[in-house]
Amino acid sequence: MLDVCQLTGGTKRVCRWRRGIRRPATTAGAARRSGEDAYLAQVSVLTRCAAAWARRHLWGVLLVTALLVSAGMYAGNIAVLRRAAGGEAGRQARAAIASAALEAVAPGSVQARCAAATGVPKVALLLLTRGALPHEGAWRLWFAAAAGEVPLAALRAGGCSAKAFADVAAACSANALAADAIGNQHMFSVYVHTPPDFAGFPPNSLFHGREISAHINATWGDHALVDAAKALVKAALAEPANQKLALLSESDVPLYPPALVYQQLISEPRSRVNACLQDDMSEWRRHPAMSRGWPSFSPRAWRKSSQWFALTHLHAQLFLDDTVVDAVFRRHCYDRWDDELAGLYNCYSDEHQLAIVLALAGRQDETDCTGRLSNVDWTPGGPHPKTFLPSEVTAARLRELRLPEQCDAAAAVTLAERLFVLAGAPADRRPCDAEIAWSLRLLPPDCPLFARKFPANTSSQILSLLSDCSSGLGIVKCFDAVPRPRKNARLNLHQR
Repeated sequence: MLDVCQLTGGTKRVCRWRRGIRRPATTAGAARRSGEDAYLAQVSVLTRCAAAWARRHLWGVLLVTALLVSAGMYAGNIAVLRRAAGGEAGRQARAAIASAALEAVAPGSVQARCAAATGVPKVALLLLTRGALPHEGAWRLWFAAAAGEVPLAALRAGGCSAKAFADVAAACSANALAADAIGNQHMFSVYVHTPPDFAGFPPNSLFHGREISAHINATWGDHALVDAAKALVKAALAEPANQKLALLSESDVPLYPPALVYQQLISEPRSRVNACLQDDMSEWRRHPAMSRGWPSFSPRAWRKSSQWFALTHLHAQLFLDDTVVDAVFRRHCYDRWDDELAGLYNCYSDEHQLAIVLALAGRQDETDCTGRLSNVDWTPGGPHPKTFLPSEVTAARLRELRLPEQCDAAAAVTLAERLFVLAGAPADRRPCDAEIAWSLRLLPPDCPLFARKFPANTSSQILSLLSDCSSGLGIVKCFDAVPRPRKNARLNLHQR
């Protein structure tokens, strides 16, 4: 458990760094309140202490994030907040939390200001889910690792002058108190599709407010999966800053830190889709009726690719605008008995439709001919990839899923760090003068950036592995490196 601030009583507040979160010892100040209000006052001071610490150290942002994903803290805080709903300290603490949450998503938030000031493009992460997102804790740490980071290109555009650094700092500096780790970073936007029967994410969820308005009952093998993917694409295209769109599932986890994933996808000129001719395209899935009448398309246009894609803005628009191929698949692609074929017919729209749309538009050479955004393990055989067990979640497994024989992860991670700077960092021309191209691609295009299928029962193992400094994966920032003051060190709450 990370160290946190403790209220020492009276009117004098200092930050004492101890192990864990506990009720404050009885002091002259604490004795005059109920135990619940004293604890809530401690939580309120915690936020101010963390803010002061963040102004002096980058790790303040990660400290707050780690506190938010601590299940013990959440359970204790929720119970105390309920018991002390009428207390003054409770009202103050809740007001501070609510204010931070609203600030993170408001139009004038740091994310909106930074986007307007820098014009940096974003990667839209489109989460096609069956409901809850079991790896929320891991995603929270992952997004927090990008807090306040901006591409060097934003500074190079201003000549890397002191004014450019100051402007980026004013627009993009991270707010350590922001409850929304997504809104506290400038690389990604997030859109979530959930089924109609999903009750929604609770207010304290990382994904609360990220759900799109469309809720489609999409099941495996059904054309509705394409409808749900299109709904996500439509929502993302409404934001001009989204220049790459990546489709993921609730069982996906990142294989690399956010800076590398962002740089890799933004720098790739092609979509991660296989719209190219290949030997195995499951031609037996093409129904003869697909080439008869209208709408229809030529058998030569048949393609096969993964359901999970990364699209350029142009390709996403082509996919969204298509009605011809969609009508053919909606009518003739299904998984059931077929009278014309006199047998069972198996066709899955989500594995063919997008690639065919791009091929018919003459854009097949603008795809990477691989379509590998997320890696999976097909060794068990059958129609579905392997679903990993909790015991199989290891650092070695994630390294294996990175395909190390063709993807140099260590070099890519190191180089990605040099392409970004923390907003608010002192002006320094050296990073700007370095011979690093903004368009640099860190990995070959067939290197996966995510992996699946990690079901809900692996969430604690994934979170533990990603936050374990000894794993050497470097997917999130290492919390064990948080600098800690001496035992009795005092922190000036007003120091900036």
